[in-house]
Amino acid sequence: FFFFLMIRRPPRSTLFPYTTLFRSREYYKSAAISLQNCLKDFPGSKYREEVMYMLFVSKYEMAVNSVEEKKLERYNNAQEEYYYFADEYPNSKYADDIEKKYEAINRFLEDYKYEE
Repeated sequence: FFFFLMIRRPPRSTLFPYTTLFRSREYYKSAAISLQNCLKDFPGSKYREEVMYMLFVSKYEMAVNSVEEKKLERYNNAQEEYYYFADEYPNSKYADDIEKKYEAINRFLEDYKYEE
């Protein structure tokens, strides 16, 4: 029984050990992959909200810091991640930050439409 609990609710330090390192060094793609793996491996984790927030921020930062050729795709990916997060955590403690970034995403996508 105890082993089962360990699998379902891993300690925070084992849930995303490299994610903070990746994000602090601006390896946003690696951070996103690591966070997606956390969500897949530990779907019922008590840290799910934090992981989903960090995944959104990683995808957002990847979009902002992308070369022009990849920006549209990456902004769309960040927008999609926003929808997942907002759907699951509409009253999140991260709501203010998420909304600001979402507005920036929409501004970029709107400007991109007019450039075409």
